[in-house]
Amino acid sequence: MTRFTKMFAAVSGAVAIGLVGVSAFLTSPASTQASTSEVAQINPDQMTRNAPRDLPSFEQNYQMHTGVLDVLRR
Repeated sequence: MTRFTKMFAAVSGAVAIGLVGVSAFLTSPASTQASTSEVAQINPDQMTRNAPRDLPSFEQNYQMHTGVLDVLRR
């Protein structure tokens, strides 16, 4: 590689990194604002009322996925 080619590669890489950084900086406030407004629309009380009542407990579900058939008690 010649000196010019190395310099061109370095400058173009720096410009590309700068453009990605600037675009990420400019678009991040809009995405943060949208995510907080979506979270504000979730009603946990409504989710609790609509949840099924016959769900397995955490221990039953955990043992089902790990293959443990008996309950370990201390």
